[in-house]
Amino acid sequence: AAGMSAYDDFSRPRWSADGSALYYLWHSNVTLGDGGINRLDLRTKTSRAVVRSGLGGMGRPAEYDVAHDGTVAVEDYVKGGEPYSSGVYLVAPDGTTRRILVPENVGNSSWLCDTTHISCFPVEYPSWSPDGLALAFASYGVMLFPLKSQILRQAIAPPSGQVTSVDWSPDGRSVVYAGDQPKGQPSI
Repeated sequence: AAGMSAYDDFSRPRWSADGSALYYLWHSNVTLGDGGINRLDLRTKTSRAVVRSGLGGMGRPAEYDVAHDGTVAVEDYVKGGEPYSSGVYLVAPDGTTRRILVPENVGNSSWLCDTTHISCFPVEYPSWSPDGLALAFASYGVMLFPLKSQILRQAIAPPSGQVTSVDWSPDGRSVVYAGDQPKGQPSI
């Protein structure tokens, strides 16, 4: 795809719901801060940018997940020294429409608040529910955020440590998480 070189890093592949495409994250090692999320059509073998750094106010994509309808939830960051700012966006399948779900915040993660702004939590690693109606985030526990009600709730509170990634079960009734525990022990 345009803008990429042989020196770039590619990571975090995701299947489309119907298996006809792959999404992947790329970061440029030539142009600092350049990167994006591309969609590779497996039938035509063509790749196009769905999210590109600097377009529509977005920073460099850090983490993402793809809903069944192709909507992409992106956690981005703008690195200009420490601390960096981070936000979460929803991007339409064609890459044209962007909705800010979590505004840019200063710190090492995005902070998501419920509609009352009473409860706010750092959120990272978005994961779509199978029906596309909610997002789960890694945080101080597993946070669930239904898009309709926008009422954030802590679904799982780990005994200690922080959750570092989450994923939904295929039926959408459960989530699995991984995290760090004191003394370096993993938690799944």
